[in-house]
Parts: sequence; structure tokens; C-alpha cells
Amino acid sequence: LEGKVESLTKAVDNVKSDVAKVLGRSPYEQDPGLATTGKVDFGFNKAKLTPEATKSLADLVAKIKKAKNYQVVIEGHTDYTGSQSYNYKLGDKRAKAVLRYLVANGINLSRTALISWGEDQPVASNKDKKGRAENRRVEIKLYGIMEK
Repeated sequence: LEGKVESLTKAVDNVKSDVAKVLGRSPYEQDPGLATTGKVDFGFNKAKLTPEATKSLADLVAKIKKAKNYQVVIEGHTDYTGSQSYNYKLGDKRAKAVLRYLVANGINLSRTALISWGEDQPVASNKDKKGRAENRRVEIKLYGIMEK
């Protein structure tokens, strides 16, 4: 599955790039009504889904299935503990854990794209335990095709 995920993610990125060139702008816009549709938290140095994360994702799958014309973007994040290179890899592992769950529960892989932000987009301070815990997350966003 890992090779297929990476291959299809690259294919989706190429299609989005080609469409953007034709239109002269990005064809995707995040639906304000959907905004950040889901957030999954992770433990320190972990990329395994918790029971709470699984429940949250189960609720989200139904919402994603209803939004048939939307691209699902899965963004992996970490706190700043560890090297930047390690954190990009950990963010990627977290995003792939969510992707595997979504695909196993009926979301078409061709509708998805992965991004690992590593430690680059914190939502809280990395100076304390609570803030670092908030930064260890995956955000799931839906983007729809804009009308020209």
C-alpha cells in the first residue's frame, strides 16, 4: 500500500498542477462550511491511531463520503522535539496512518493528498508540554473545485 499511496499522491499533485496551469489559478478552494473537517492528536513520537482518533475518523468518514466532489488533504504535524528531518518523516507517518484508515473505510485513494509539515506549522507554543501535545496532530481538510 505504501508504494501505491506515494504514486497516487504524486499523480494527484501533477493533475492539480496541470489544471492550475490551464486555469491560471489553483482549481481548489477550501470549503468554508467544511473548514478543517477533522483533527487527530498523537502521542509523543507516535504515529499510531489512538481509540479516540479512530472514533473521530469514523465520524469524519461519513462527512467525506457525502462531499463527493472534494479532494481530501491530510496534513501531518509534529512538535519541535527532534531534528527537522525526523519531524518531516514523523509527520508523514502520521498522515499515512490517517490515510490508511480513510481508505480502509471507503474513501477513494485518488481523492486524497498528503502533506507533512513536520514542525513548521505549530498551533501552540512548543515551550511547554501542553503546547507540544497540541502540535502533535493530523488535520484533515476538504477542498472543492471552484466554479470559474
